[in-house]
Amino acid sequence: MTVDLGYLNARLKGMHSTFLQAKNWSELLNAHSLDELERILGNTPYNQNLEEARLNHQGLPAFDYALSLNWLQTLAKIRSFVNGQISIALELYLLRFDLNNLKELLGTRLQERAEGETFPVTGFLTQRQLDELRHSSDLKTMSSKLRLWLHPLAETVATLPGDLSGNLQLEVLLEKGYFQTLVSRLSRFSSLGRSLRQFLCREIDFLNTRSAYYLCHTSLTAAKKSELFLPGGSALGPGDFLLLANPDTHQQGRVRLARNARFRFVAKASNAEEMEKAIIHERWVQSLRFYRSDPLGPGVLLSFLFQKETEINNLRLLGRAKWYHLPDDQIRDNLVL
Repeated sequence: MTVDLGYLNARLKGMHSTFLQAKNWSELLNAHSLDELERILGNTPYNQNLEEARLNHQGLPAFDYALSLNWLQTLAKIRSFVNGQISIALELYLLRFDLNNLKELLGTRLQERAEGETFPVTGFLTQRQLDELRHSSDLKTMSSKLRLWLHPLAETVATLPGDLSGNLQLEVLLEKGYFQTLVSRLSRFSSLGRSLRQFLCREIDFLNTRSAYYLCHTSLTAAKKSELFLPGGSALGPGDFLLLANPDTHQQGRVRLARNARFRFVAKASNAEEMEKAIIHERWVQSLRFYRSDPLGPGVLLSFLFQKETEINNLRLLGRAKWYHLPDDQIRDNLVL
């Protein structure tokens, strides 16, 4: 297995050369319009994707579609040489995209808002399947389709209550199903499974921290808030979670959590929005650390995937910023570089 992972490491290091460099980001940030942004990307590996996207789309939808094509192209290449036990790490990561797309799809339905033409970065669920789910009449129909496709999150969607009170409850319930599915799948592995469980443990702590910050500003009872706590983390237990989720004890909870070396960043996040940004940045920092500490394990693959995802998310944000002419300081504040 070490030889295979050494080969994987070498292949992914080679693929790092396709990432945008500091010079590229400097030029992209200084672009004055989406057209100029695309012209700059025309000198990068994204050029072919942009040209293909323009055949059937234009404007921001074309830009989004090009990024989705680039992701699928990268994913196809990775799948061509990832095999054996390490495949569970790829499965874990791709399922996260399905989770995020289901959150967006169901959140839109919950808020009864209109949808524009979007092309999300996909995991196991294809764009066609997401469109089918989008046009389903109810949750039962959606879960039936997911079962037909043998999707791991089918049962999670099937058990969602019909009286969801808001996006936070929806997201946490979907997250719970996601993590429970992964923990079950990882039980089949030994040493590799332990490494991935450490990764999941960190992600569960991030989810609970984020949820607690948002719950702090709701009128839910302590019992209802406790129902949204996800077991399985190491830094945040149910008691600390409630401290963070209660406005009267929130500061005490922040101080306690910040004593953990991996969560010192919470001391600088005074509200839910700042915490969202802090977690995204911390994921980036810990991803690079995970790569260095696990070069012949799942860390090398998970780190590469996260860096690629981050690059595409940055470009999607830049595309919207240039399209809607948002202030430069607002753009820079939300990029992960």
